[in-house]
Amino acid sequence: MSASASVCASMPPSLSLPLSLTNEFIPQQQHQQQQQQQQQKLSRRTNYNRSYRHSQSQNHGSAQQEQRFGASNTQKWMGKYKELLHFVQQHGHSLVPLDYKANPSLAHWVKRQRCQYKAKVAGTHSTLTAERQQMLEDLTFCWDSHRAAWEERFRQLNGFKCQYGHCNVPSKYGENQSLAIWVKCQRRQYKLHRAGKKSNLNDERISKLSQMGFVWTPREVRSSHSPAAPSVV
Repeated sequence: MSASASVCASMPPSLSLPLSLTNEFIPQQQHQQQQQQQQQKLSRRTNYNRSYRHSQSQNHGSAQQEQRFGASNTQKWMGKYKELLHFVQQHGHSLVPLDYKANPSLAHWVKRQRCQYKAKVAGTHSTLTAERQQMLEDLTFCWDSHRAAWEERFRQLNGFKCQYGHCNVPSKYGENQSLAIWVKCQRRQYKLHRAGKKSNLNDERISKLSQMGFVWTPREVRSSHSPAAPSVV
């Protein structure tokens, strides 16, 4: 008796199959198993490819951004970054003034980096990659334009004090009229702060100015005026 005949003989009568159908059933079952195995392999391959692409996207995000912006853009950015690095080496900080006459294009570039950072935080298109952001932060770059402007004026006031021995910048100070306006603004903001009203002068800034010897009221300015200093009007 053949193997296929013995299989049919061992089956219950209700499940017995003709020999011709039994011979067809076995290869058909094998074919279905092969198809299932191929589908499983294809599914595993597809999942692997998706996982690989996601991993590559995460690991090489910065490189892809640089490629998208182009080599020319990268070279220009690095050129300005080197100018900022030189500024830091020369002045000891990265607070490039908005009206930096020695290099207006650098001041404009710094302003643009802050705009790009703001766009990045908002989730909109930005040319500020993670690598560029880290490079700037290594130079203690200030992303807040308002804080950067305040810190720059504070630094200028410190220079004024080193030169004249006090912080009483005249209201008409030809060498730096912007500093004179800023000093007047600090006194006005101080009055608002004391009155409990909205003010951009917080406790930290008040403390920094007070430690420098800043005079908050014009009357105190006139009484502390020194003949050696510029006239206070």
